Amino acid sequence: MNHVIGALAMILAWSAVPDPCPTWSERQTMGCMRGYASVSPVGLSIPRDGVGLAAGAAVGLFRARGRFGAGLGLRFGYGLIPRPRESPSYREHLLAAGPELRLGLALPRVFAFVLARGGYSRQITAWELGYRTSVLAPPSGGHGGHVGGGLGAWGRIGRRLLVGGEVAVDAVQIAGRAWRPQASLMLTIGAWL
Repeated sequence: MNHVIGALAMILAWSAVPDPCPTWSERQTMGCMRGYASVSPVGLSIPRDGVGLAAGAAVGLFRARGRFGAGLGLRFGYGLIPRPRESPSYREHLLAAGPELRLGLALPRVFAFVLARGGYSRQITAWELGYRTSVLAPPSGGHGGHVGGGLGAWGRIGRRLLVGGEVAVDAVQIAGRAWRPQASLMLTIGAWL
């Protein structure tokens, strides 16, 4: 009887151990734990009072179980927003860094997700860089934070190429001033590791 119980316990323990992730293949689903590295070389940053350029990069881990997928990563972002109403040469640079979480539907070649993110933000104005051209300067830059969310999709082309895009809205607060909404539309390219 003890042998039967021991054999059953061993079978249950063996079946509970997940299969190791296979090496990448053309037909492989996006299951198992995978890393990703991505860049967003082109995008739009859309605050309430203008349109600017945006770029970013991210690294993280992705896991799919059945049709549910989750990605946890670290994001670095940059936005350049011209402010011609303030002064022809005034520019606002916004740097951002922090964690991001993606949850959604994982299909064999597509991951469609909702996005949540937050973290540190730094605003640098053109005047801080030595280009002050007006006595009536808007509030200068400073340190702060951001929280936001959005929607997007990533796909896999071939074995490892990651392509996709996302739209997000962040609330940004710099130096204790009021929270400012800022939308972004980003195209993404990268690699599934």
